Amino acid sequence: MPIEKELEHIRHYITIQNIRYGGDRIDFIEEVDKGLLDKEILKLLLQPIIENAVFHGVEPKIGKGLIKIIGKLEGSFVRFTISDNGVGIEDLNLIEQGFGMKNVRERIELYYGSTSEFIVKSEVNAGTTITIRFPLNKEGHAHA
Repeated sequence: MPIEKELEHIRHYITIQNIRYGGDRIDFIEEVDKGLLDKEILKLLLQPIIENAVFHGVEPKIGKGLIKIIGKLEGSFVRFTISDNGVGIEDLNLIEQGFGMKNVRERIELYYGSTSEFIVKSEVNAGTTITIRFPLNKEGHAHA
């Protein structure tokens, strides 16, 4: 699936969540290198991370939520960083108990191999940042 298509799904998802929460509850910032937009990635690789940020980070937070996605081309690798200003995660082992994040991590490892990364950093009452990194193949696609 082209990265642009995945981002389009995410934009629609955020719009739906804002309607669900009665307006403008979640700000969404997207900073993705234009050169990445036509690259192929695994389908639904990013959206589960965004869903996790909404339901476990922003939803329980008092006040307005912010979710930011940054996508960069780094040589022969793609790096996405998804961060939120939600409630954070006290015990990072909990991230593996949910199906969504465990599934994303396992799919990245299986498909992209040992050079891929799935990193979670979190601070209670400050938010969570998830970084994924994976290689492009020789045709310039993210092995999808």
